[in-house]
Formats: sequence, C-alpha cells, structure tokens
Amino acid sequence: MSDIPVSDVHIALVGIGGYGRYYVDELLRASATRQVKLVAGIDAFPERSGVLDDFRKANIPIYADLESFYCHSTADLVIIAAPIHLHAPLTCLALARGSNVLCEKPLCALLSEADQMAEAERQAGKFVAIGYQWSFSDVIQALKQDVI
Repeated sequence: MSDIPVSDVHIALVGIGGYGRYYVDELLRASATRQVKLVAGIDAFPERSGVLDDFRKANIPIYADLESFYCHSTADLVIIAAPIHLHAPLTCLALARGSNVLCEKPLCALLSEADQMAEAERQAGKFVAIGYQWSFSDVIQALKQDVI
C-alpha cells in the first residue's frame, strides 16, 4: 500500500434530469463510501430534474451552464448527460478547462464534431470516455468472444 494520500475525485455532472438522474443517485451514494465527490450539478432547467432537494440536502451547488461552473470551481471529471447536440461543445469546454470527460452516447451528432473533440482531447492531455452501459454486460462480452 502506498503512503501517498489519495484525494477525492471531484465530479461535475452536466444534465441532472433524464439519464443524468441515474448518475445523481449513484454519485450521491458513492460520495459517502468512495473517494469521489459530486461538486456541482449543471442544468439549464434544474427545476425539471426532480432532484433539487437531493442537491440542497447534500449542499451541492447547481449552475445553469458549464461556463458558470468554471467561473466558481473546477472538477477532475465532468460527466456529460446533456442532449446530443451539446456533447461536442461541452466536451471541448471541459477539456480546455482542465477536466477529464465522461460523455454519454452517442459521442456527438456530426463527424466534424468528433474530430473537434479528438483534437481538444489531444491538446488538453486529458481523456474523453464514452458511456456505453452495455459494453461490459455478460451478453455483449459473450457476443464479443463469439466474434473473436
């Protein structure tokens, strides 16, 4: 075991309603037991999310947009569970501000946006991961083995 202390991974979640709500539940639960800390919710319409009370109880701020968040704070990881047409600009902004990114599928809407995201990732020296929740399911792994 290393003597180097491991600090919490600070996470900002863009899109706290819809699919993002699954992240809210998991991150709030994980913050109590793992070395992660949800530091912000980012959503243009947080009142539609159904999780405002959860954020208030946990004393986690909510920002209307990612730029506003970065005016006040930073994150090691930004999770993007926003509408598809926002994936590329939000990913590029987060990378430019020094955060790694976990973006929900699909990556983006246009091939040119994928190129922009790849270039932003290269320039930032950070990572972009895409959340494909079925990738590691038993069924998909069995299919992979059949194909191999």
